[in-house]
Amino acid sequence: MSEKENKQEQIDKAEVKAEMSEVTLGETAVTEFRAQASVDIGVGGDMANTKGGDVAGGEAGKNTAGGVTAGETAAADGAGVGNAGAASEPKKVKKTEKNTMKKDEPKLAKTLKLGKDAKKFAGRERSKAPASRREESEFDKKLVDVRRVAKVVTGGRTLRFSALVVVGNKKGQVGIGIGKAAEVPEAIEKATDKAKRSLIEVPIAGRTIPHEVTGHHGSSKVIMMPSKEGNGVIAGGAARAVLELSGIKDITAKIHGSSNKINCVRATIKGLNALRTKEQIAALRGKTAEEI
Repeated sequence: MSEKENKQEQIDKAEVKAEMSEVTLGETAVTEFRAQASVDIGVGGDMANTKGGDVAGGEAGKNTAGGVTAGETAAADGAGVGNAGAASEPKKVKKTEKNTMKKDEPKLAKTLKLGKDAKKFAGRERSKAPASRREESEFDKKLVDVRRVAKVVTGGRTLRFSALVVVGNKKGQVGIGIGKAAEVPEAIEKATDKAKRSLIEVPIAGRTIPHEVTGHHGSSKVIMMPSKEGNGVIAGGAARAVLELSGIKDITAKIHGSSNKINCVRATIKGLNALRTKEQIAALRGKTAEEI
C-alpha cells in the first residue's frame, strides 16, 4: 500500500471514531442532564438548563472536535425538558393549593357557623335549663293506659297508638291528657303536654276532700267520700292515679257502671272539679264560714 492510502485509511478511522464518540457523548450528556433536571425541577429549571449545556459541551470539547455539536444538541434537549418542568410544576402546585382551599372552605364555613350559633343561643339555653328542671321536679306523671287504635281509610287501615297520662304536683293540681302517634313514646309525650295544659285546682281539707262527691262521664260513675286520717287512698286503678297525683292522702272511692279507663279518669276529674270548700260556699251565699 502506498503512503497516501495509509493516510486515507487513518483519516477514515479517525472520522468513524469521532462520530462514535459524538453519539456516545451526546447520549451521556442528555441522560446526565435529564437526571439532574428531574432533581431540580420546579426549583432551578434555568440552572439545570445551563449546567446541562455546560457539562455536555465541556466534556465533548475535551475529547473531540465534534463534541461542541453534541453539547449544543444536549443543551437544547435539556433546555426543552427544564423549561417544560419549570412551566408545568408551578401550575400543579397552584392547582393543588386551590383544591386544598376548596376542600377546606366548607369545613371552615361550618366551623364558623357553629361558633356563631353557639354564641347566639348560649344565653337562651342557659335560661331555659332551670325552667325544665323546675317542671320535672314539680310535676309527676303516670301512664294509665296505652292502646293500639286503627283508622280505616281507602287504602286500608292506619295503625297508631293512644296513650292516657295523668299529671299532677301532689299539691292540689292535676290534669289528664290523651295523645295519639305512630310510636308509643311520641304518644306519651303528646299526652303529657295536653295534661299539663288542662290542669285543675282540687280543694283539699287537710288530708282528704271537703265533702262527698260523685262524678259522671258516659256510663261510668265514680263516688268519692272523705276518709279518716291514716286510712289511705282506697280506689280502683284509673281513679287511684288521679287521686294520688292530686295530693289527697285519705279517701275512699267506688266505681260504678263502665270500668273503661278513659271514662273513669274523666269521671274522677269531673267529681274533683265539683268540690267546694266551706269558704267558697259561704262566699256564694254571702255569709261567713262560721255562719254555715
